[in-house]
Amino acid sequence: VVYSENDIGRYLRQAHDSLLTNDATALSEPEQEILSFIHSNNRNGIRTTIKSVLERFERKNYNGKAF
Repeated sequence: VVYSENDIGRYLRQAHDSLLTNDATALSEPEQEILSFIHSNNRNGIRTTIKSVLERFERKNYNGKAF
């Protein structure tokens, strides 16, 4: 399946009731970490892209700790 940037926005709007209501208890630990990364970027005025998430979490030396 191939997704575009527009698809991501559509799926996030569909998941509004669960993902975007700060109900982090339903998320797994890796999902919580990605959401935390997105929130951190948002607080710092940084636009989060799929590319930035992949670059952050797919690094060979990624160990789950803040840099």
